[in-house]
Amino acid sequence: MRRYDPRQLTLRCSGRSAARPAAELKRWAFCRKIMKLATFILMSLLIGSAFVGASSGQKPDPFANVPASQRDRLKSRLTEFVDYHRTKQWERVYDLLAERSKQAVEGGLPKDLFLKKKLYSEAKKFTPTSIQKMDDDWWMIWGCATYQRGGAMESALEAYFQDGNWFFSDIWSSPPCIDCTPRSCKH
Repeated sequence: MRRYDPRQLTLRCSGRSAARPAAELKRWAFCRKIMKLATFILMSLLIGSAFVGASSGQKPDPFANVPASQRDRLKSRLTEFVDYHRTKQWERVYDLLAERSKQAVEGGLPKDLFLKKKLYSEAKKFTPTSIQKMDDDWWMIWGCATYQRGGAMESALEAYFQDGNWFFSDIWSSPPCIDCTPRSCKH
């Protein structure tokens, strides 16, 4: 196999060299056609996917990562949990709290203490935007929540699949960093 000087390659790519053997010219022309075809296909896919995404106008399903066998139940339990917040049914909010969330408070979190100390957020609405699996039965749900005070802010809650059902942490505003204020959002 011959080695080429880079200057000769430049001349050869520009087609100004007449000294190339015919077989080499054919191989070079074939390679250029393949590269053009590959570039064309790649650009078509990129442009096509942009049009499909833009024309559908649909947001991706935030529940897509959740196993299909658990997805509908998570949606309905999350809806209940948010409705209980909105309607201020704090005893029912407590019933949907995960044991991990109750145990996070030193000495545990009995219902009477939860209600007496008002250890709940006053979220009126929550729209999930993404869900990520953290562990076998632990999921993070990010979204936009509207609070009694403060309006709509980026928020999150944890979801736990325990004993065949979904339970949650409370909904909290989730600033992008420790010292930052929560960012506003739209449902």
